[in-house]
Amino acid sequence: MSEVLYISKCLRLIEQKVNRGKSQFWTYEDYKRIQKLIFDASSINLSTHTLERLYGKLKTHKDYKPQAETKNALAIFLGYADWDSFKTENLLSQVELEEFSKEQSGSENNALSKANPKKTRKVYLAMIVVSICIALGITIFNRKPADSTVNFKAINVFGTSPHTVKLLYDLSKLEGENFSIFFPEYGDTVKLIKTQTFTYRPFLQPGQYVAYLLSDKKIIAKADIYIKTDGWTGTYTTKLFDDVETRNTIPDQFLRSGGKLFTPYTFIPDSIKKVGYYFLSYSNIRDYNVDGDNASFETRFRNISRPGNSICYDMWFKLIGTEGVLKMHFLVSGCFGYVDMTFGDKSLKGTNQDLSPFSIDLKTWKKARLEVADKNVRIYLGDSLIYKTKYSKPVGNIVGIEITSKTSGETDYVKLYNTKKELVYEDDFGGKPSD
Repeated sequence: MSEVLYISKCLRLIEQKVNRGKSQFWTYEDYKRIQKLIFDASSINLSTHTLERLYGKLKTHKDYKPQAETKNALAIFLGYADWDSFKTENLLSQVELEEFSKEQSGSENNALSKANPKKTRKVYLAMIVVSICIALGITIFNRKPADSTVNFKAINVFGTSPHTVKLLYDLSKLEGENFSIFFPEYGDTVKLIKTQTFTYRPFLQPGQYVAYLLSDKKIIAKADIYIKTDGWTGTYTTKLFDDVETRNTIPDQFLRSGGKLFTPYTFIPDSIKKVGYYFLSYSNIRDYNVDGDNASFETRFRNISRPGNSICYDMWFKLIGTEGVLKMHFLVSGCFGYVDMTFGDKSLKGTNQDLSPFSIDLKTWKKARLEVADKNVRIYLGDSLIYKTKYSKPVGNIVGIEITSKTSGETDYVKLYNTKKELVYEDDFGGKPSD
C-alpha cells in the first residue's frame, strides 16, 4: 500500500514540475514532451504508453506495478539518485496515508465486505495503522510516546508567510546518532547532527504546522508552529486534504466580493471546474489572546450551489488553538451523515450519531454562534440552541480562524469574544450585514 502511495506522490510532484496543468487534461503531445524530459534527465526511455498508464490515461490491470527502472527514471527526473533515495527523502505524511486509505476503501469495500463483512472494519483500521508506522519507520510494538522531557521547541513561531522558524533541540543526553525532524504537512524530513542545537525551517504558506523530533525514526517530541497571515488569505483545491504545497492561492483582490468573504465562481479556473467540484479555504492566523476553552464565535453565512457542486455542499468554521481545535460544520439539507466536527478531544461524525440540526438550507443567510465555557460547548443557529457537548483536553489560546466550503461559500461577518464576553476581533469584510 505504501509503495502505491509513494508512486502517487512522485507522479504528483512531476505534474507540478512540468507545469502543464492537471494531468487529466494532458494531451498525447504533452506525454511525448514529458517522455523526452525524463529521457534527457535519466537516459531511461519510458514509452508514452507507460506514462499514460501511470497517470490513468490508459486503462490497465488493477495490480499493475511499474518496473524498478521506470520508478528510477521518475525519481531521477525529480533530482534524486534513484527510487530508494526518493522514498527516503519523502516520508509520507499521516494525511496522505489517511486520504489514500479512504480512496481505496471506496473501491475495495464491496468486495471485501462480501468476502468477510464482519472483519471489514478491523482490516481497514489495521491497514491505516500499519501504513502510518511503515511511513515513519516505526515498529508497532516498540513505539514510544513523545517524551515531554526532551528539549525540543520552536521559537519565533508567529510570522507572516513566507516565514522561517527556528527549531531548538538538545540531543547531547540522548542515546543514538540517527535524529531527524519530520514535517507531516510537507511530508519531508530534515536530518540532524547530534552536536548541533538548532535548525531553521522556512514555511511558504500560512497555517498550523507540527514538527516531530525523531530518534531512529521514532517520535520522541513535537513542536507546534503557527504562521500568521496579514489578514485573510485563501486557497482553492479539488482535494480537501491535499498537501499544503499543491493548493492554489487566491489573489487578495478575489478574497472579498460585495462586502463578503467570498470568491466569485467566475474566478475559478475552467480546469478546476471541469473536475466537477472544488473547495475554498480562508484563514486568518494571529494571536487573538483568547482562551479557547472560554470563548464565543459568531458568524453569518450562506452557500449557493454551483455547477458540479450541487450535492452536499457545506461550510466549516474552525477556531485553531495552540493545543486543539473547535470546528463546527453545516451541510445542505439531507446530508447530515457527512457532518464532521471537532471540539478539543471530542470528535463528532454524522455517520454514528444524529447530527441532523447541522443539515440546513444553506441558500439563505444563516447566523451561527459557538459558545464555550469551561470546555462545555453550546451551538446556536439563529437564536435556537441546536447542540450541546463537552470535551476534556484544553484547546489552548486561539491562534487562527479558518473557513472552508465546498463551492463558493459566502461569509458576511465573523466575531470572536473572550471569556468576559468582550469582543476582541471583528470583520465585516467591508460591507454591512445582508438582509
